[in-house]
Amino acid sequence: MSIKRKFCRLSGLSLDEIDIILSLLLENISIAPAQIIQPNLIEAERIIGGIDPGDIPFVALALSIENDGIWSSDKHFEKIKQIKVWKTSDLLRHIKKL
Repeated sequence: MSIKRKFCRLSGLSLDEIDIILSLLLENISIAPAQIIQPNLIEAERIIGGIDPGDIPFVALALSIENDGIWSSDKHFEKIKQIKVWKTSDLLRHIKKL
């Protein structure tokens, strides 16, 4: 199964909707050097480490750069108050407004 089809299955979105989202994301992706993220790893561990240690780097990055939040449907992100968390449905509503 292709990754796009897996996204469709998991999100309930069509292939066209996935293509729109991926296109918008790829236009706005930048690589953040580790030295930018490093200073916020301890705070990120405090925020999410007890819930899902694998998400520490994502939270640290969100704390380290200007951003509009994290896109995730993981329920444990709903517990985070320090960072805006976008569900797929939130993103679709936002994109439709553009």
